[in-house]
Amino acid sequence: MKQYKLPKKGLLLMFVCSVLCFFSSCQNKAKKADELRLKYEFEEAAKLYKEAAEEGDAYAKWKLSGAYFFGEGVEVDERKGFRLLEEAANAGLEEAKAELAYCYIGGFSTKPDIAKGKKMMDSLVETSTNAFVLSSYANMLMFGNPAYEKNEKKAIKILESVDDKDDPFYLYNMGLVYYNGIDNDVDYQKALEYFSKAFERGRFLGAYVCGGIYYIGGHKVKKNMDKCVEWFKKGVQAMEAGCMRALGQIYCSTDEKYRDVNSGIKLLENAAKLGNTDAMNYLSMCYENGENVDKDDEKSINYARKSFEKGNAYAGFLLGLKYQSGVGCKKNMTKAVEIWEKAADLGSGEAANNAYVYYNGENNFLKAKKYLFLSAKLGNHMGMYNLACQYYGGSKFVEKNLTQAFIYAKKSADLGNPRACQLTSYMLENGQGCDANPKEAKKYKKKATGEE
Repeated sequence: MKQYKLPKKGLLLMFVCSVLCFFSSCQNKAKKADELRLKYEFEEAAKLYKEAAEEGDAYAKWKLSGAYFFGEGVEVDERKGFRLLEEAANAGLEEAKAELAYCYIGGFSTKPDIAKGKKMMDSLVETSTNAFVLSSYANMLMFGNPAYEKNEKKAIKILESVDDKDDPFYLYNMGLVYYNGIDNDVDYQKALEYFSKAFERGRFLGAYVCGGIYYIGGHKVKKNMDKCVEWFKKGVQAMEAGCMRALGQIYCSTDEKYRDVNSGIKLLENAAKLGNTDAMNYLSMCYENGENVDKDDEKSINYARKSFEKGNAYAGFLLGLKYQSGVGCKKNMTKAVEIWEKAADLGSGEAANNAYVYYNGENNFLKAKKYLFLSAKLGNHMGMYNLACQYYGGSKFVEKNLTQAFIYAKKSADLGNPRACQLTSYMLENGQGCDANPKEAKKYKKKATGEE
């Protein structure tokens, strides 16, 4: 039989068609996976993302990286998640580039490289119209971070420029605008509208904020525990670790209507498996005190250590206490202080105050002064009270200054510190560091005894 050769143009056409079919197949798998994810069918979604990712689909790699970060249908594996994120970014996917920049700036799943992250984000926002990119950048400007100073007006302008107003990340950030009262009054009702839409479109963190709004109430929304629990349950169904932690704590509370300790502990453990450090801290305290679980010092210290290794500052405070008192380990004050110093650098005012107390007792006044001021700066009520006392009488740390003493005493008192309430009351009554105000003095005196 005579063989016929296809013309070169025909070969090229066949090649182009095969490539288009290949990419179409990848895109179809990723699209189907997106649909499954919105139905909470995470394992099936992850399988399709994997198949498409193995075929080179950058979008699928980005989505699969998120699955590994948040445990959606796969075991949490930050290394795999970060590697996939890098691959997607290197393939040119803008969403992955923006998320990778965020990781470098914040040191999430990698060593921080603020300059690198900022350069990546700056380069992206110059030309990008991508809703995820612009929303991510706006979020950084709304709250500020090591790479960008807080600039709320610029953040609002960027959000206004987003074309895709149905994008879940745009919707979530618009919810934050109304939740925090940026460029407008705080409006929880409006925030709920945006957060709920964001949740429906796949930004599952929206359920956590909706539940939190109903938990605290205010700003046009009535406190409603039933709706709060309802939203947290939605989040649990969507594998949102924050919702698992919050609902777990509600189930472990003393409110008989919602009390379900066994379910609560399971939720907290699942949240911890997904990397939620607040759940780890709560479980650490439960196991140390034997509250809602059998006392287990080993589990207690392991949860605190794991949380601290993930960068949770409060966990460092807890872990230091365990080394101080020998809970789940041998007493080691040197280790305790070392951990408190690291935790203070991460932002724990409690740890900073403990470091101050230790160094003050050791007559290391240089370090004691450093951690005293850091504790007050971080807003710790004991740190502020201790600094108020130093200013009140004058000391090796500061000269006597009644005005500063009153400022720090009142700040501490407003956070509920009883001794600071007493000091504030006395200073108001006698006009020390402030104008005399018997009425206010009486208020803080009542607060000191728990009458108010």
